[in-house]
This record gives sequence, structure tokens and C-alpha cells, in this order.
Amino acid sequence: MKNIHFYRILICCAIFALTNEGSILAQGLGEIDGTLEIKMNSTTGSPHLRLFEDDTSFGGSTRIELRHRDDGGDNFEIRSFLDATINQRIGWYFNGSNRVVWNEGLSGLGIGTENPSEKLEVVVTGNDGILIDGNNSGDARYSIENGGGTHYLFDDSSNANTLKLESANALAFNTNGINERMRITDSGDIAIGTIIPDEKLHVQVTGNDGIKIEGDGTGDARLWFNNTAGSHYLFDDDSDGNAFKISSANDFAINAGGSQRLHIRENNGEIGINTDGNANYRLFVDNTSDLFGLFVRNAGGQRTGILGSVISTGASTATGVRGTVSGTSSSTRKGVEGSSSTTPANSWAVYADGDFWYTGTLKAPSDIRLKKNIENLNPVLDKVMQLETKTYEFKKDEYDFVNLANGPQIGFIAQNVQELFPTLVEEETHTFQVGIDQENGIILEESIDILGMSSIEMIPILTKAIQEQQVLINELRTEMEELKSEKK
Repeated sequence: MKNIHFYRILICCAIFALTNEGSILAQGLGEIDGTLEIKMNSTTGSPHLRLFEDDTSFGGSTRIELRHRDDGGDNFEIRSFLDATINQRIGWYFNGSNRVVWNEGLSGLGIGTENPSEKLEVVVTGNDGILIDGNNSGDARYSIENGGGTHYLFDDSSNANTLKLESANALAFNTNGINERMRITDSGDIAIGTIIPDEKLHVQVTGNDGIKIEGDGTGDARLWFNNTAGSHYLFDDDSDGNAFKISSANDFAINAGGSQRLHIRENNGEIGINTDGNANYRLFVDNTSDLFGLFVRNAGGQRTGILGSVISTGASTATGVRGTVSGTSSSTRKGVEGSSSTTPANSWAVYADGDFWYTGTLKAPSDIRLKKNIENLNPVLDKVMQLETKTYEFKKDEYDFVNLANGPQIGFIAQNVQELFPTLVEEETHTFQVGIDQENGIILEESIDILGMSSIEMIPILTKAIQEQQVLINELRTEMEELKSEKK
């Protein structure tokens, strides 16, 4: 006897066959060491233990074994040595229903199905499934290996039972059979739409596809960047009427073609174009080759291309618009240039709503090469003698939006000049700013018709009158000389 006890039941070979008459024939019964008890009794069913092999079977034997091998291994075996070309099955059944089946013809194990399409196929209904339950002493895992390393899907007990998907190499996600949709490389780069990512996240799209971040309206949907110097955001600001915002903890810069094109400074928001900006300028445009540093085109509506406005209550000088030219270039240089067609009316290259003051010279074109139809001016002395020179003050309270001059003035009345020299006076419509509608972003204006006079053209008229008067003076002087000669 061996030290290890044999199993209580050992069935080496038991074959029972029913004859045509229904009798039971025992064809072989091996040696039994211990107790063998087979009890089959039922009043309603047909319980039976049947081990059957057809005489024409393809070799081998059908067996059930419970044995203790000489090498110490304990085995319970259910074997079927039948023809593998026939769709034979070994099954575990309960209550007449299939539970587990080995399909030899398909070489697969099926749970819930008799015809597995893979080595293992599990067919479930409702909320059934497969459960791998560890005892919290390690990682409950599902392992897959195919020569390229081991891949795991497991519950990581060492990391607060985190569900992890781990691959020895790249991890890929496919849909529609073989189409790869996403890949995580073994270095941690993520690729969507491509298998070779150039960055930590590389998304390759076609058509109008892209990346979408959609909030639920309860906060800010944001794309967040952080690189030790502070957080930067690209987000839909729910607290500000869902305004689209770009927020930077430091300066904000936009580069194109490898060079910085726009820069917004952190401290006070100064803006630089092709430069980092400057604390002395709200907008600093560094222009080296463009024809215009700033060009504004207004096709309609409000007619102000650039509005310079300063509201100052301090003692320092306040300037709405200032133009400065410096350097050693011999070409024409202009601090401020205005250009406007002379037609239609009410068009001015430069318009000053208020006093006009200058320190240089005021010039107008007078070259004969620019003129035609040149004629002598007719006598004007009689008309000049009819001009009324007046002292007056402007109605500043009534026309406060016109910025009329302060204090006593000396000059002409346009209506009087118009009767004598109609070409010097023209009625024009002038539009003045009376405010700004900040909500709608428009300038509030008021227009009035005003008689304007060309004072510069009065100079040659007065010159002509002086010349005529001098002729009269010379004639009187001659007459007086002649009278003096006659008295002698």
C-alpha cells in the first residue's frame, strides 16, 4: 500500500449497454480498492450513467477518470477520443440547458453557446457577464500574450484598486473591423487619426473634423495650458455672456512664420505689432517695410477712420492724435497727412473742430505751372469799402458741441462778404460729435448748415484794393504838385 490513500471511488472502465430486450450487460469491471456505490433510482425520470463506444468509432475510448498518478498529480479527466472531423461536443448541462460545451469541430469552448466562433465565446443575456474577483492581496487581472509581450486589463490593488489597461508595447483602438482610431505609443504619445504622433497629442483629421470642448453652461468650457510660469486658458466664459476668451497669466504673444507678430504685455495691456510693445504706447506698430503702418478702411456708416480722444483732468499736456517724423531721409516726410477729394462738397483733408495753432509756416500751392485761365482781378476797392469789419463773440452755450472760439473776436460776417464776393463764401453741412454710444459702439453726431468763408482769398482782394487806393493817392499827389507849380 502507498502512503497516500487512493480515492474512494475509482472507475477504470464501465460500459453499460441496453440490449434490444432492455437487459443490462456488464462488459467489464476493473478492480476496486475501496467502496463502489452506484445507485440509480427515480419514480418520474430516467436517471442513467452511460459510457458508450460504438464498435465502429475511430479508435480511442470514451472515458471518465478520477485517478491518482504515480508522479503525485491528482487528476479528474473527462475524455472523448472520437473523430475530430465530426462536430462532436462534450457538454455540461443543467436542467436540460447547455452551460459549457467543448466543440471539437470548431476547436472552441462555449459558455452559453454550442457553436463558439473563437477559442472561448461567452454568450450572456441581461446583465450577465464575466467576473474576475481578486482577494485584494494582489491585482485581479486578465492577461493577453502573443509573442510581443504581455498585455493586461486589471484591477490594481496597489493603487486604490484602479482599473488599468496595460500593454507591453503600443496600445491601439480599432473600430469597423480593422480601422485604427486611436493609438497610445509605448513612450506615452497619443495619436488620433494617425499611428505616428509628432507630439504628446497628435490629431489628424479630414474635412471639417476637429476637437470639440463643450460645456453644460454651468461654468467655463476651457482648454488649459500650464508650464510652471502660470496657467493660460482658451475658454468659453460662462460668467461673461459666454464670451470667447484667451487668458494668459503672463504676456500673450502670437507668432507666425517663426516670428512674433502680436504681443500683449502683462502689466498694463500694451499692444505691440512686430514688437514686444512699449510701456509708453498703448499700441506700438514696428513697421520696417510696409507702405502703411496702420490702414483703416471704412466703407460706410460712421465716417471716422481713426478717432483720437483724450479725457484729461491733470496738468499734463493731452494730445488726441500726434504725428512725428524724424531721421535723416531726404525724401518727403510728413508727421500727419490727410487726403480728400475736393468734390463732392463737405470734404476736408484735415478738419479741426476747435482752435488751430501751429509753429511752422503755412503754405499753399501757388506755382504758375499749376494754374490756367490767369486774368487780372477787376477793381475791388468799391466793394472792399463796403465790407463790414466787426467785433463779436460766438454763441458757445447754444452751440457747445461746435467748440467755437472763446472771447471777443474781430472779423467779417459771412453774409456781408457773400453779397460782395460770393465766390469766397459757401454754405456747408458740418457734422459734430456730441457723444459715443458705448453699448452699440457708434458715435453720436449732430449736423448743422454753416456759411464758411475762405479768409486766405481775402488777402489778394485786400492787396488789390490797396493797389487801387495807392493809384488814387499817386494821382492826388501829382495834382497837388501841379497846383503848387501853378501858384508859383
